[in-house]
Amino acid sequence: MDNPYESPQPELGGVSVIEPAPIKVFGILHLVFGGIGIFGVLMSGGQLLFREAMMKASSAGDPAMAEIQRRLYESTFMTTIIGLAITLVVTVMIMRAGLKLVKKKRDAVSASTLYSYVSIGAKILTIILTMTMTLPAMNAVLDELASKGPGSSQAATMLSTMKVTMALSGIGTPLLMSIYPVLCLVLLKKKPVQSYLEQYGK
Repeated sequence: MDNPYESPQPELGGVSVIEPAPIKVFGILHLVFGGIGIFGVLMSGGQLLFREAMMKASSAGDPAMAEIQRRLYESTFMTTIIGLAITLVVTVMIMRAGLKLVKKKRDAVSASTLYSYVSIGAKILTIILTMTMTLPAMNAVLDELASKGPGSSQAATMLSTMKVTMALSGIGTPLLMSIYPVLCLVLLKKKPVQSYLEQYGK
């Protein structure tokens, strides 16, 4: 018995036409990643609004750590705002593309392709900002703080590890996140997907 909740498949000469799997798969994934993006934007916005309270809590009463966190926040404020704006734009685009794929719109592939190019460009811009603005600013602050004295052992450990971890995450994370939009470009550009939406899309 046919499922009454499932939209009927188009038929060609009395034979049902099978919908290419990438349409539904990437439609759902777009919406899932878009939801994660919205959550990330809200979290980042909350961190900016409540930064003072968060810094006090994480420094655990250590003046040296509190000073490190304050200076790092000030030195990376602009790139944080830029990154937040980029994330918001990409999130809106992936949500839009996901909805079009789920609803099987004729221009769903075009919307997803546009998202993919913008997302890849955003990752490249993020790496450039990290290399030219974020890391130099952070390293300058850390070097200055390190030169003022030994400080606490906890602060010294933080100073010695933060440069490496931030450099690796600042460059490696955007590269890993570029895999998904590249897959979108490759798999959604296949002829069966485009042909199906051209013929049976809404």
